[in-house]
Amino acid sequence: MGYEFYITCADGWPEDEHWSVGGCDGITFEEWERLVECDPELEIDYSDRLTAAELERLIDENPDLAACRTEYGLTFSREQHRRLKELAKPFKQGEAPDMDVIRYDTADWTAHPQGEERCFWHGDRMISTKNPDVATIDKMLQLAERLGALVRRDDGERYRRSDRGFDCFAPDRGWLPLEEFHRSCPLWALTFIREIAERKATLA
Repeated sequence: MGYEFYITCADGWPEDEHWSVGGCDGITFEEWERLVECDPELEIDYSDRLTAAELERLIDENPDLAACRTEYGLTFSREQHRRLKELAKPFKQGEAPDMDVIRYDTADWTAHPQGEERCFWHGDRMISTKNPDVATIDKMLQLAERLGALVRRDDGERYRRSDRGFDCFAPDRGWLPLEEFHRSCPLWALTFIREIAERKATLA
């Protein structure tokens, strides 16, 4: 089961409507661009800014991408995707994307401590990522601090660093250590609990 985390300015709690549709100003595209520009660990994925016509043109002009066309549509290998990013960067860099068309802008996080491929998306006045591990949540908290924003999950609970590691908050429970807060949650939370336990065992 997938789960999403968000960097958001929405500080209300879900009641009649979801917290993400509140009246806050949100994180603008300009703030997102400055955030990425000032962080050497983040790189815009310009391939996500390509229009359908531009994408087809780059594939036509580069034989090493031709094999991405399959009976199921476009399917890129890791190497083809890396190549597409290289081609798209000089093609789209410096051009403001039309967010009404692409909806989400993507930045790769290039400094995950285990070398995993992770990315963040900006759209709908928020920054999001999917299925983060503890290191990725820590990076989100770092980015949120720069923006004066919050880190939340789809159900609304908030996250912060503490001398215990990470805490979560809900009005009816207050602040609790992440592993305690999520102990009775769905199976995806076990990933956090296991990772935190392994970290503590390593430090002991």
